[in-house]
Amino acid sequence: MARSTNDHQLRIEELEKLAAEVLSLKKQHRQRRPIVIEFCGSPKAGKTSCINSLNIFLKRNGFKTTILSERAGFSPISDKYNPVFNVWTCTSAINEINQKMDQAQHGEEIDVIISDRGIFDALCWFKWLKSQHHMNQREYTVLTKFATLYRWQKTLI
Repeated sequence: MARSTNDHQLRIEELEKLAAEVLSLKKQHRQRRPIVIEFCGSPKAGKTSCINSLNIFLKRNGFKTTILSERAGFSPISDKYNPVFNVWTCTSAINEINQKMDQAQHGEEIDVIISDRGIFDALCWFKWLKSQHHMNQREYTVLTKFATLYRWQKTLI
């Protein structure tokens, strides 16, 4: 058991060294644009627990972080099989990411934005909705193109 604890500690130390290197490179190159990390997956899969652990780890290692709330729980659209539900969650995530990016560009210190479901998650749901015949090919194509607009990619890259 002592060996297992020691291995665990060595892995944490290795991750902390990598985190310090990433933060140093970010500051060295004066990159004002935050790194965006999105967690997606099915309900109760452990996304929020992972996000909280990652947030604590990053803060402990000197990163300025912000967590975007999972928008599906706040959607005014109740029917999750209605594509409009995922359009709402996707556009809400895009809006929230753009707001944080703007704040970072105007002086707020944000190194990492952590998103609890967002654009990628919406893309997965669009694909599933199409496969279950809740969305036709034209809707799928239009919504996928919107969610992957170069404008959003430019903001995130």
